[in-house]
Amino acid sequence: MSGKGGRPVARIAVSGPPCAGPRWFDQSLKMAVGASILVVEDDRDVLESVRELLEEAGYQVTATRNGVEALAVLRQMARPAAMLVDSSMAQMSGAELLRTCASDPQLSRIPGIVISGHHPADLDVPNVRGFVSKPFNADQLLAALARLLEG
Repeated sequence: MSGKGGRPVARIAVSGPPCAGPRWFDQSLKMAVGASILVVEDDRDVLESVRELLEEAGYQVTATRNGVEALAVLRQMARPAAMLVDSSMAQMSGAELLRTCASDPQLSRIPGIVISGHHPADLDVPNVRGFVSKPFNADQLLAALARLLEG
């Protein structure tokens, strides 16, 4: 499967046997059951895969397709526990979204994890607490989120 420009997209396991839970799921990673997570990703396939993964792990997920949409949602919802943000998006980059949040007193305390196929050089933003490289697997993403929520 390819994303924008033929790049590989994240491939993650999101299902397992009925009632048994996903085969990759490690109970120790389920640190904050019910925590609200905002996912900002412009690749529809990745967005839906991440949403399913997080919901199966017990998180409440709000999914948005770009930074502009994410800001509108953030200003109307209760503050999420964390954001997972794609770094490269057309309407507003992940860095621009995170800087805007950092400068807004209502949003500045929301920690973020950046998801990207390359390590962006412009992520010197106070609320960035982690980086997950694409393609990633479910365990990597869940572990990064658990570390962020533990700290």
